[in-house]
Amino acid sequence: MPSHPLEHFFAPVGKVVVLFSQLESTLIILVGGMCLPEFGAVSALMAEASFGRKLDALKCIGDEKVRDPALQGKLEELLKRLQTAEDIRNRVAHTLWTGPAGGQLMKLKWNAKRKTGNQPGLRNTTLEELDTMAQEVQRVFGALVDFMRSLQKAGILKIQLVRD
Repeated sequence: MPSHPLEHFFAPVGKVVVLFSQLESTLIILVGGMCLPEFGAVSALMAEASFGRKLDALKCIGDEKVRDPALQGKLEELLKRLQTAEDIRNRVAHTLWTGPAGGQLMKLKWNAKRKTGNQPGLRNTTLEELDTMAQEVQRVFGALVDFMRSLQKAGILKIQLVRD
């Protein structure tokens, strides 16, 4: 018998959070690597920045360094996908999970807006939905690594990536 009524959701929620953490760390490597030889200084500045600020840095540095129109297009698409990954992580990590065991649970997210006031958002979800979200974060991570390889081939990113 599980020690916590929602224990079977720990792994899928944790998977989203861990995958996003790896994606965010790799983003720091990309931004720092585009700023060689100042990698250490840039990574120190990026370490405590919000994910949004990291995306801002990637966009601005990319605009300076990436001149090829095809790579510029890939960068714009990657930025959108990275934002989607953060949105997924936020939905998973900043939600109160509650409900019965057996494949269903409720997620409660309070919304406080000027126009609508303070309102609870209650919705059913499943392990499968959480797994789909984790898979999307993993696909975005793959797109990030692919983009880094494209920058290496173009001579823009001069750091050695770990091989698959």
